[in-house]
Amino acid sequence: DGAVRHVEIFAMTLDREELAAFMDVTDRKQAELAMLESVERLNEAQRVAHIGSWEWDVKRNRVWWSEELYRLFELVPGRDLPPSREELWGKFVHPDDQSAALAAYTQALAERRGFKIHVRLLLPDGRIKHIERIGRAEYAPDGTVSMTRGTTQDITQNKVIENHLRISEERHRLLADNAGDVIWTFDFHRGLTYVSPSIEKLTGYRPEEYLRLKLEDTCHPDSCLILREAIASAYA
Repeated sequence: DGAVRHVEIFAMTLDREELAAFMDVTDRKQAELAMLESVERLNEAQRVAHIGSWEWDVKRNRVWWSEELYRLFELVPGRDLPPSREELWGKFVHPDDQSAALAAYTQALAERRGFKIHVRLLLPDGRIKHIERIGRAEYAPDGTVSMTRGTTQDITQNKVIENHLRISEERHRLLADNAGDVIWTFDFHRGLTYVSPSIEKLTGYRPEEYLRLKLEDTCHPDSCLILREAIASAYA
């Protein structure tokens, strides 16, 4: 019927006769191929998301890293070995982050809960990467940690964007705080969320006092109606 089967051949000579046995290993080969494809898909997904996975067998002191985790640390699979825990914290983690991050990790293990730790990596050429390590531990019957496993994600780009947004927001806040005109922001459900300091000169209210007022307390009823309709239209 045209089907392809995988076989293994075992041959030997016995009493001057050649004997051979054929074993059908098609199912095993298909399982191996399916597993290989699954690993390849996982590696590709991790590469796209910049997420690597890891395991540390504490009892045997064996460490396993996925390919993407090697790339994240700019190491080469097959050439470089995964660093030990001491090397990871001492060689790669930024000195300013080591104590706090290690304390958070140790406390999570002691409390038998998962951990989520943000640290900076300091690379040999001086570049900095931001990573987020998420993991959990398994415990032996005597209560000691037997295994830890989890993921590490490169969040450097996220941090760069957050920093740019923070700087932009600070600049806009500085301009608003020093503007002669009144500048305000309004949320349709929460009301006023910001008003510039110049409101005090106009109304006599300090900004923090003005923010506690209802819209109806800040303008003539006819003007409030027009303002609410304009805001509702903007949210529509």
